[in-house]
Amino acid sequence: MAYTSHILDQVKTLGFQQATATSISLGIDDLLTIPSKGWLVQDAEQQSLILEKHHHYGNVHAVEKLRQSIEIWYATSEYLRQEMNPNFRMTDPFNPVHIMSFSGARGNASQVHQLVGMRGLMSDPQGQMIDLPIQSNLREGLSLTEYIISCYGARKGVVDTAVRTSDAGYLTRRLVEVVQHIVVRRTDCGTARGISVSPRNGIMPERIFSQTLIGRVLADDIYMGSRCIATRNQAIGIGLVNRFITFRAQPISIRTPFTCRSTSWICRLCYGRSPTHGDLVELGEAVGIIAGQSIGEPGTQLTLRTFHTGGVFTGGTAEHVRAPSNGKIKFNEDLVHPTRTRHGHPAFLCSIDLYVTIESEDILHNVNIPPKSLLLVQNDQYVESEQVIAEIRAGISTLNFKEKVRKHIYSDSDGEMHWSTDVYHAPEFTYGISIEIPVNGIFRRNSILAYFDDPRYRRKSSGIIKYGTIETHSVIKKEDLIEYRGVKEFRPKYQMKVDRFFFIPEEVHILPGSSSIMVRNNSIVGVDTQITLNLRSRVGGLVRVERKKKRIELKIFSGDIHFPGETDKISRHTGVLIPPGTGKRNSKEYKKVKNWIYVQRITPSKKRFFVLVRPVVTYEITDGINLGTLFPPDPLQERDNVQLRIVNYILYGNGKPIRGISDTSIQLVRTCLVLNWNQDKKSSSCEEARASFVEIRTNGLIRHFLRINLVKSPISYIGKRNDPSGSGLLSDNGSDCTNINPFSAIYSYSKAKIQQSLNQPQGTIHTLLNRNKESKNGPPLKSGQVILVQVDSIVIRSAKPYLATPGATVHGHYGETLYEGDTLVTFIYEKSRSGDITQGLPKVEQVLEVRSIDSISMNLEKRVESWNKCIPRILGIPWGFLIGAELTIAQSRISLVNKIQQVYRSQGVQIHNRHIEIIVRQITSKVLISEDGMSNVFSPGELIGLLRAERMGRALEEAICYRVVLLGITRASLNTQSFISEASFQETARVLAKAALRGRIDWLKGLKENVVLGGVIPVGVHFGHGTRKWNPKMAPYISAKRKGIHITNLTRTARFLSEACDLVFDAASRGKQFLIVGTKNKAADSVEWAAIRARCHYVNKKWLGGMLTNWSTTETRLHKFRDLRMEQKTGRLNRLPKRDAAMLKRQLSRLQTYLGGIKYMTGVPDIVIIVDQHEEYTALRECITLGIPTICLTDTNCDPDLADISIPANDDAISSIRLILNKLVFAICEGRSSYIRNP
Repeated sequence: MAYTSHILDQVKTLGFQQATATSISLGIDDLLTIPSKGWLVQDAEQQSLILEKHHHYGNVHAVEKLRQSIEIWYATSEYLRQEMNPNFRMTDPFNPVHIMSFSGARGNASQVHQLVGMRGLMSDPQGQMIDLPIQSNLREGLSLTEYIISCYGARKGVVDTAVRTSDAGYLTRRLVEVVQHIVVRRTDCGTARGISVSPRNGIMPERIFSQTLIGRVLADDIYMGSRCIATRNQAIGIGLVNRFITFRAQPISIRTPFTCRSTSWICRLCYGRSPTHGDLVELGEAVGIIAGQSIGEPGTQLTLRTFHTGGVFTGGTAEHVRAPSNGKIKFNEDLVHPTRTRHGHPAFLCSIDLYVTIESEDILHNVNIPPKSLLLVQNDQYVESEQVIAEIRAGISTLNFKEKVRKHIYSDSDGEMHWSTDVYHAPEFTYGISIEIPVNGIFRRNSILAYFDDPRYRRKSSGIIKYGTIETHSVIKKEDLIEYRGVKEFRPKYQMKVDRFFFIPEEVHILPGSSSIMVRNNSIVGVDTQITLNLRSRVGGLVRVERKKKRIELKIFSGDIHFPGETDKISRHTGVLIPPGTGKRNSKEYKKVKNWIYVQRITPSKKRFFVLVRPVVTYEITDGINLGTLFPPDPLQERDNVQLRIVNYILYGNGKPIRGISDTSIQLVRTCLVLNWNQDKKSSSCEEARASFVEIRTNGLIRHFLRINLVKSPISYIGKRNDPSGSGLLSDNGSDCTNINPFSAIYSYSKAKIQQSLNQPQGTIHTLLNRNKESKNGPPLKSGQVILVQVDSIVIRSAKPYLATPGATVHGHYGETLYEGDTLVTFIYEKSRSGDITQGLPKVEQVLEVRSIDSISMNLEKRVESWNKCIPRILGIPWGFLIGAELTIAQSRISLVNKIQQVYRSQGVQIHNRHIEIIVRQITSKVLISEDGMSNVFSPGELIGLLRAERMGRALEEAICYRVVLLGITRASLNTQSFISEASFQETARVLAKAALRGRIDWLKGLKENVVLGGVIPVGVHFGHGTRKWNPKMAPYISAKRKGIHITNLTRTARFLSEACDLVFDAASRGKQFLIVGTKNKAADSVEWAAIRARCHYVNKKWLGGMLTNWSTTETRLHKFRDLRMEQKTGRLNRLPKRDAAMLKRQLSRLQTYLGGIKYMTGVPDIVIIVDQHEEYTALRECITLGIPTICLTDTNCDPDLADISIPANDDAISSIRLILNKLVFAICEGRSSYIRNP
């Protein structure tokens, strides 16, 4: 030990010397703050200020404000962290702080970010987020408030650490208690069952698929066509998994602990490869305890928060979808519905996959929006490149467990409480009705005030629109044909009003110029014809292909084709519309037209032409009406000043093509509300108008009004009804109200909430006004309640608005007086826990204890109960119970494993499935005897093992009815086969008393009960060979027989191992040489590792006969080996002829294989350590011949008299070999250190 400590001191001194020589130190001047931090923090503060204003106006509620505030500061902190590395790289690349952050040691970028960036958001001891961030870094120093927040962090406190340590340790203890008796006791249990894993379902990612299969054993043969690529009981490695992924083979059936035929032990093939050495697990391996530690230990580390990452953030940011280029966006409005984002902004929610098309000048971009995503733009809106158009909600790719949190909103002051019945946010576009003139905008005569898109005038197909004047044609009578004539535009994108127009549908595809078209121009195709490799026609008809710059326009015209005679005269215009009931009577094929048709002349060549008769869709447009008579009597008598008229306008020019993209709708007609006033009145000099919405409450009937203020005229009103985007208010029973006549609705185009107006003086008292924008001209308006209305003024009682969500609890009654600090509203919302406080362990505990979890939609206990009821009802008794129990257990096991894995994977912890499967198998291994059966074997309500019930039923040839029950790990620990193990866990008195009354027998099969009673545990290095393969001379070293296997006496093992350690220590202290021999495959790596560690010679490939007894020959070979190695290093072998060089290289490789471990041995060794006596019998005989002392691992089939020191141990288990070699190597190293100190 003294020598070891001396070496450590030297290493420490050397480290300090080199660190000083490299001049890497850390000083206060090395902490360089990022230059852009100032304006980044200022921008975040500005956003927070705007958010605070919206909250003050009642636009967003407290939860939305908290979410947005947290994300604002998180984005700022992350941007500062990303800017840290480029800043150091440009200003000071050899900065010690920069070098430390990317050195790969304990320091990382997150910790350096606290030094030079900002600490960011913190959390309290309960894991809740503190929305006030720490803007300073450790270089600048913290303010008093920031210091208090930092001290308030969740990692502080002895009590907190102690409680969480005990929780983590208690979980590990319960896990170990459940599976402490699970030991590998057989090679193959003979099961034919397996769990199917498919690489083709697309649900399981490739990485998880590989992790699930590697280390498993196949339960069935795998075929690729008629060729078998893997056989049953074959171990799965990386190469085989890659072949499965490449070939996309059939579903793969693997053996798991679920399929093993016993719950008290497990076989090697059902467990698979050991994670320590990569081979099949050895007999005697305590895989149950390994599984419990593997699940409990990561939770312990994560729960104790040993990772110092500074600020935290809850939930993660949502993934954004951005526009690939500039253009107009189109999507199917029927697949979305309006909603609010988690920040209170208007958006559209799509429940299924939504295909969005962005139409630019040259190309079309298709973007797929996943389900449950929020669309942040409107249909037909112009978007710019890289603009965020959709938000994919967080938690789709990664699991973020959430919990329901209550958020209480408290009153800021004393006052009286009023609330509204329904509160809606005004989206930018509601049901197609929008206000064209903004608030405080300017009206002009005949200007459009609002417009409405009627769904009757929408089309999903492309086509041509036709309308215009009437003209005579020689083929038909006068006024029967409408041809194209230009009309004067009223305003851009709006055409003059007509009473009828026609739509000629056609299928249009705009393709890139490099597309390969599989149809010809002017050919006729049918429905679902292949047009390109990825495109098929939706309709049949005539194909017209037109090539333009960088794109190809392909059209398909449906209809009939006619070849006219010479006497027929066809208009050379674009086309003619023929009304119903017309036709050429002199023609041989006279047929009246029943509907409007569109006749189009097609000229494929100069001399030939034909006529295409296409179907037409007719639309009728009604005349506009005047809204002046719809208003109630105006008390201010200014109704005649302003007139409103509904006018229909066509959005596309006559003959202009209309292009529909994907499944988007095309609006053909827009209904507009036109504003006009009489110039003969006094108000004719008015050139400016201001519009704003205010609220009104009349006798419980909610009405919305648009107030138009003319500069030199009193107020005129425009009303609305049934507007879901406004704020309806409850009527005060004490107010004097009158009803208002209903009239048409107008919806807001502004992002802000809709304001409502006061219509009549007698109905305005007690009206609530909610102001969410400041006035441009004049003092800002405040929210409040109207208490007095005069001709030129209004008295408002000041109030503070609060916005609540559906499902929120309002405390108190309407009109009740509340005091400062009283609870107004309680929100219930879902919230993720903070990042550094990993809440995975409580979730794992709840899943393993089979408790209901709010954040997990599936409650296994309820599902199991429903399965237990439904399946027997369908299949009857007893088969319903038997089949139902089997299906229920299979489904619940897979579900539990997936849930636990999701918890750990969400925290970045990788645990192999078989560890979790061993735990889950014990939870789901019990069944409850049902009262529906007629068997008297078990009592109703008795809890027994599933396999025991099945075996008893087969033995008695009688069906036993039982139901599946899910036990938690605590209940499973208290319902084992050993009452000693149960009593040592908890509830000792109850367990022992119950066992005594029942007369239970403990067969001492597990580890814990044997440890309690001081017996030999049935696991580990003392597993010997089968009872049929044993040497009678080993009888003194055998303690018992278990299931056909001899158990080695560990007392003798410890005694002889101690003697061997003393022998090698003394020999090493005198400078003796050792040789370790172990040529079996399992021991080869362990032998090489032990020999290198102890600086000993070794043989781990093959023992060459006469290696020691004919030492002169061996020494000659060693000289030849050394010479060939020297020639290879110097390059002399490469200068020889190729044939000679190849022969010498093969010889060198063979010598390296067999003599590489003894290449430095100069004589016969003093002591030989042999791993397996049977395998190394030749080496043992040579040592006996030469009189060399030997130390052997002696199994139950060996002769202990052949070796000088025989250590009784299992020579087939790698764990046993490693244990013995570790002890011997440690003794050799100690002896060599003693020899160096005292030469």
